[in-house]
This record gives sequence, C-alpha cells and structure tokens, in this order.
Amino acid sequence: MRFHDDAGITMMQAVVEHKAFAAAVAAVSKAVPERPIAPEHGGIVLSADQNKLTLSACDLETSLLSRLEAQVLRPGDTLVSGRLLARLTKELPRTEIHLGLSARVLAIEAGASVFGLPTMASTTYPALPTPAAATATVDGERFAEAVTRACGALTGGDAAALKSLFGIRLEASEGRLAVVATDRWRMAITYLEWDAADARTLLPADSLAAIVRTADGVDPTLHFGTTFGLSTASMMGTTRSLAHDYPTWQRVLAYPHAAMVSMPSADLVAALRRVEVVAGKTAHVTLTTASDGFTVTVTDTGEATGSARELVHCQSIGTPITTRCNAAFLRSMVVGLKSDSVTLGFSDPADRRPLLAYPGDHARSLEKPSVPALCAVMPVR
Repeated sequence: MRFHDDAGITMMQAVVEHKAFAAAVAAVSKAVPERPIAPEHGGIVLSADQNKLTLSACDLETSLLSRLEAQVLRPGDTLVSGRLLARLTKELPRTEIHLGLSARVLAIEAGASVFGLPTMASTTYPALPTPAAATATVDGERFAEAVTRACGALTGGDAAALKSLFGIRLEASEGRLAVVATDRWRMAITYLEWDAADARTLLPADSLAAIVRTADGVDPTLHFGTTFGLSTASMMGTTRSLAHDYPTWQRVLAYPHAAMVSMPSADLVAALRRVEVVAGKTAHVTLTTASDGFTVTVTDTGEATGSARELVHCQSIGTPITTRCNAAFLRSMVVGLKSDSVTLGFSDPADRRPLLAYPGDHARSLEKPSVPALCAVMPVR
C-alpha cells in the first residue's frame, strides 16, 4: 500500500460524489468488527486508483469491498477508523467530497466543512480473503428476497445462535438453486434458476445478508468454495463456509397433501395477529379445515389469558384436517412469502409432517404445486 510518508507530501487525492461515497461507507462498515482485537482491525481501507475509489473492511469472518467512480488526482491508500468514518459521513453536507491524504491525516472536505481523520498503519491489517473462481450469476432481486425470507426462519428465541449454528444453505442441482434455512420448527425455501454445475455450501446468515445488501439488487456472481464470495462490477463480499452437516431438508416435504386450503394472505395474517393479542406470541393455535370447504378455523384457549376464535373464508380440497402450530411462526412465514394469497398444505396429523405454505391459490389439487418458494411450520402436540 502507498501510505503517507513522514515528509507531509500529499499521497492521495480524490473527488467523489456524496451519495455514492455515503452508500459505500455504509455498506462496507457492516464488516467492521464492534470489538476489534487491535485498533487497525476496526478500520476501513480507502484506495484511489484509475478513476476508482475502493473501500474495504474485514472482521475475520466477513469481508466487504465497494468500488465507486472518482476523479483521482493522485493515487494512494490509507486506513482510518471505520466507526468514525461511518458516523462522519452521515453528517457531511450533501455536496461533492474531496479526499486528501498527507501528514498522517486524511482530510475530508465537503462544501465549507473540513475534517481531518487520523490514519493508522496497515502492517497488521488482515488481507481480504480470495474467493474461489466464479460459479454462476443469479437474479439479484430474487436472491436478495430469498436470503431475507431465509433469515425470517431464524429469528426469535436465541436468534444469534441459530444464525451461526444453522446458517443459510445454498444447494444447486438439477438446474435450480435452493436457498434454505430452518430453526427446526419452521423452514423457508426459495428456488432460483441455475445454469452451472451442482454446488452446495452453508453460510452464516448475518454475514450473507450483509453481503447481499451491499449488492443492492444487481445480479451477482456467486463463488462457491471454502471461502464463499458474491461479486458484482462494483462490489465483492466474502464469508467463511460453515463446516458442519446440514439436515436433509427434502425429507420433511410430503406429497400429496391430505388437504389444501387457499385464502387471502392478509385475512390469515390478521386472524393470527388477533389471536396473539389474547393468547400471546408463543400461542399454539389449532387450525381446522371445515368439512364444507369454505372456512378455516383458528382457535386458541388459555386459562390465564382467555380464548380466541377466528373464521377465515377459504377455498379447500381434501379431507377435513385438524392440526396445531405456533401462531407467530405461521404468521411470519406467510408474511415472508409476499403474496396476495396463500395456500396451506396439510398432511395426515399421524405423519407428523409440517404444514406447508405456498404463495398463490393452489387449492385445486392435492399434488405439489409448482412454486418459486414455500415455507414449512412443524406441528405441535
């Protein structure tokens, strides 16, 4: 790196647009550790060269790199406190930003505001991990939606432990990529088109989510390997692959269903919310498909909290089924599908198979519907 020298000579000069610079700092700062083992490890590296300004950070598990257009008057590099740079950038005037490095200080000028940030030595700063070769490119918006849906299956309870222990599974085979997450009580699955060789990995959920947000909806290229990477023309993110085994999630998906019911998603979500008001967010609700095929009954009773009963009009097919599940888990999974209507697929209660939720209206057949995503909620006794 070409850091400043002791003679006070300007070692880096660049001019950047405020919005792009602020977005890059906000994105890269997600990889700045909260409690770095050394001050240098809590920094962000700025590198100006060939009309590009590159910002990068690494917390020893996740690395993020962002590139933006810049007028580079003098190429160079420096390392400054990531937290300080992030806080300052939020307060800068919305105007062109001038960066200049000299005398161990990074000068930041925006309009009439001028700031000087102390720089740090880079000798102990970790090198950014190098991911494997590119595997394939996926739809950026759908991949971001899939990761968000997967994170929704790992929230609540000891969420931090769940996201670290179970993570998000990426499994590519037979022309599609499955994005899967489960906390053993619920599961989210999204399928994307895939035109490369089979591949699979298990990734920390928070790290993958931070990397995907940095891509900002642009179609990313995925790099499968011991170090997983995701890249676009303007960013690169890496994280470690988790080594432990992942459950064979396909085994819990049973077809055909014993019953299928379709209804407006908003009606079901509203009914579950009202039940939770009385019975609490840990309520176990009883779901009953009516024999006439037009209603779903959502009930819950509790001696201390009272009782609730909701009727949701629906379309149904199959035999009448009664099962119980966690109301909040079912509601969060239905919300995560982001569909105007939802279809619930019931298995025979004796099989102890999960209740499956599909986006759209599919209560015309008991067979597995062709859908880009689905969620599962395990029944309770």
